[in-house]
Amino acid sequence: MAVSSNEPNSPVRDYWTHIRSRLSRYDLVLAAMPVLFVLAVLVAALLAAPLRLGIAVGAVGSIVLVTDVLYINPPSDVPVDR
Repeated sequence: MAVSSNEPNSPVRDYWTHIRSRLSRYDLVLAAMPVLFVLAVLVAALLAAPLRLGIAVGAVGSIVLVTDVLYINPPSDVPVDR
């Protein structure tokens, strides 16, 4: 009998729950930065905009993420309940 991915004890759901519980907010921000650059460059290429515009948009998005992580919601020594 096959296990549907909609069932609560599905191996796929358990895998992603396990991965998600091990990643911190900072891991996700680090992963989002190159994704922003790639998306910005792809959109610039699709719209026939200059490559430097796509890179600039990706950089501004990354600056926003870094500013949020370092200054708006900085790391703290207080443990967060999950």
